[in-house]
Amino acid sequence: MLLPAGGWAQVLGRFVSDHVFDMEKYPERLMVLLIDFDSDKQRLELATSKIPVHLRDRVFILGVLSEPEQLKKAGLGPYEEIGLAMGRDCRAETRSLTA
Repeated sequence: MLLPAGGWAQVLGRFVSDHVFDMEKYPERLMVLLIDFDSDKQRLELATSKIPVHLRDRVFILGVLSEPEQLKKAGLGPYEEIGLAMGRDCRAETRSLTA
């Protein structure tokens, strides 16, 4: 697990600057980007456009449409547990998390 980047734009910037090269070097590496959509439905499109096409099948973009605090209020547990469950769902192509 990596340290928080400090915002959705920083997550995308750090992915491009710090992780694309290593993902190309290590073809088994997967990456989960957790971003806050701030009720902006176009942000997913923008985020996806920052990921090189040849890596898109190994990069998962996860987030909440409104505010992350809503996840905790829904009783889904601490952020770390939510993130781990979301990662498992991505890998297994399931949807076990529901509010």
